[in-house]
Amino acid sequence: MSRQIAVLMCTINADNQCRMLEGMIDAAKETDSNLYVFTNYISYREKEENLKGAYQIFRLPDYREFDGVVIAKNTITYPKAAEAVIRAVLESGCPAVSIDVEIEGMSHISFSSYEAEYAMTEHFIRAHGCSDIYYISGPLFHKEGQKRYRGFLDAMEKNGLKVRQDHIYQGFFTMDSGMQAVETFLKDGGRPRAIICGNDAMAVGAQEALRQHGLRVPEDVILAGFDNSELSELSYPPLTSVDKNQHEVGYRAVYEIMSRVEGSPPNGTAVTGEPILRTSCGCPFEEEQNARKLRESYVHNQISTQNGADILRNMITEFSGLGTPEDVVEALKKYVEQMEFESFYLCFCEKDRLFAIQDETLTGALDILHGNTEYTDMIHIPLAYENGVFASYENFPRGKVLPEECRTKSGGNYYVAVPIFYQHCCYGYCISGNTHLPLEHNFFYAWIMNIGIGFENIRKRVLLEDTVKRLNSMWAYDMLTRLYNRAGFFHYAERMLRDLQQEDEYVCLVFLDLDGLKQVNDTIGHEAGDELIGSMAEIIRQNIEEGSLAMRYGGDEFVILGRCAGEGITERFVAALREGMQRRNRRSNTSYELRASIGVSRYRARDIESLDLLIGQADQKMYEEKRMKRRMRDNERQQK
Repeated sequence: MSRQIAVLMCTINADNQCRMLEGMIDAAKETDSNLYVFTNYISYREKEENLKGAYQIFRLPDYREFDGVVIAKNTITYPKAAEAVIRAVLESGCPAVSIDVEIEGMSHISFSSYEAEYAMTEHFIRAHGCSDIYYISGPLFHKEGQKRYRGFLDAMEKNGLKVRQDHIYQGFFTMDSGMQAVETFLKDGGRPRAIICGNDAMAVGAQEALRQHGLRVPEDVILAGFDNSELSELSYPPLTSVDKNQHEVGYRAVYEIMSRVEGSPPNGTAVTGEPILRTSCGCPFEEEQNARKLRESYVHNQISTQNGADILRNMITEFSGLGTPEDVVEALKKYVEQMEFESFYLCFCEKDRLFAIQDETLTGALDILHGNTEYTDMIHIPLAYENGVFASYENFPRGKVLPEECRTKSGGNYYVAVPIFYQHCCYGYCISGNTHLPLEHNFFYAWIMNIGIGFENIRKRVLLEDTVKRLNSMWAYDMLTRLYNRAGFFHYAERMLRDLQQEDEYVCLVFLDLDGLKQVNDTIGHEAGDELIGSMAEIIRQNIEEGSLAMRYGGDEFVILGRCAGEGITERFVAALREGMQRRNRRSNTSYELRASIGVSRYRARDIESLDLLIGQADQKMYEEKRMKRRMRDNERQQK
């Protein structure tokens, strides 16, 4: 049976990660294994709210479902997520391989970055006679950035050369940080003659900034990068760099998993790199890419960029006008077909956690604006695309990642799982099978983000519409009881009264006042008092006739207005209220009881001059009952 291997790695479209994955894919085909790559495309400078949503993808799988796990910790730039995923993998007991970072209990495959940067620095010193070398490092909280920087410092020290702190710039492995570094070096009148960069992207950015200042590479400044990315050879002049042999790193990682599965103990292996000397450092270099190849590459990239931009623009336009999640799923089908996936699965969290509004209070609606922040226990697939056919799958446990019928029994396949989220709100994830799109194109990440934004627009619209509805109802409803308040009651009661007057009907009005509420509030607390008020409101709702109106008239007072269609209706309603209170008291284990005094007034609708007068008369009858109860209590005390 084929082995199932989980790979935990961010930004897989970066050169290093892409080459590493290609090595894993080659090894998976040779070993009849399947790779499940869990990734996101988060950079070092993402906002905290984006990090939380993106890194949920590593909390998705149950690692016990896999035969092995490969983790590239250096690519996981959110420390909390890195710590959590390492802990989860170790607790699962699953054989694991760590790339670049030694983790106790895991095998370890590393690249000798320190030695490679040391050698590059010595090349600048010995081959080119450099004594004052500027250095642009990667982020020094990053292990790889630390190792390369330390290699540079030690090589300078061994050769008796001092390193000036104003000649060091800490970047983020990005082109713009390389440009900013050169601007910093030059702003105080500095004039670097040699710059070594912690990766190729920063070196290309530095090269562009030098050009903008009229400085030539290598005539005025010699320059080197690291990683031997595609950029290094396509840049002009071609960039001196270090080939990390990442394909071999990934390849060995899969074979180490196979060894661990067979019972071997954790093992550590180092892969050596190779310096690639090109024109940017002043070394002679015979260009490997001819003009035809460069033109073909340029045209291909232009076509891919234009097609991608068209698809994204169409998605944004179409998704912005959709009203339901089902609309997004249906619209997504044509874009899935355009991507030419072999297989694709849109895996969605439980819908009620995303779009349903559970709390009927205004506060509850606002709370839901924060969204679903983690994957739900059960996942479903509203859209699956397999061999050109669309399908769907019902609920399955999230830890399995895919339902059993979708998990390929044969080996040599690779699947990429990417989160669908918006900031911290987690909608689900998508899985694409046996396609290089996630590895090669930034466009794929934007495509996935569009799906998340489409669902977020709908969620916000649903919540906004519900909130507006609730705000509109606040003028008419009492928020504690969800009965009408005075404004709402009189608005609808006047209309009701006019209709009954035209039909020459009779009107009944019940005035109810809770007994002993003040004492409960003073001795037990207002929460207990609110419970009594809420219980009374619920009893009224359970027994009120259709078409009648009920309101909370004051703190402990209620008014019910309805049509008197026959003899005894009002009496039966009052009796039902009293029975409801007794039933609540029998079932409740509280030290206080729900009691009320009730007054009733009945008039011919045409004879009613004002509702206030009708309420006043029922109020008087209610007080007659309350006074009668007080006399009865006084008599009982006197008899005792």
